Amino acid sequence: MKRVSSPECGAVSLFVGVTRNNCDGQGVVRLEYEAYTAMALQQMLNRIGHVPVGEPSVVIAVSSPHRREALEAVGFIIDDLKAHVAIWKKEVLDDGRGTWKENSECPWTR
Repeated sequence: MKRVSSPECGAVSLFVGVTRNNCDGQGVVRLEYEAYTAMALQQMLNRIGHVPVGEPSVVIAVSSPHRREALEAVGFIIDDLKAHVAIWKKEVLDDGRGTWKENSECPWTR
């Protein structure tokens, strides 16, 4: 939190996106992320490769003078990240099948 906090700020909002163990009634064992690395690293830091259940894939921390702005900023950042950064996510199910997830925030999927 030291990296984002400031004496002028009364709020620090933290979002940690972790792999959950299910999706649409199916068991999930891990996510696999792929990216256009040169572009992704310029725009953000997201975990690439295998991310087992319970482990984080993305962390966003924001500070602001008041809580509402910090909370809204976290929502904006994760939505913007999903819409503009070249990252692809594959869910690997407990039966071994993998499913590439379509990102509804991406303008090119609409």
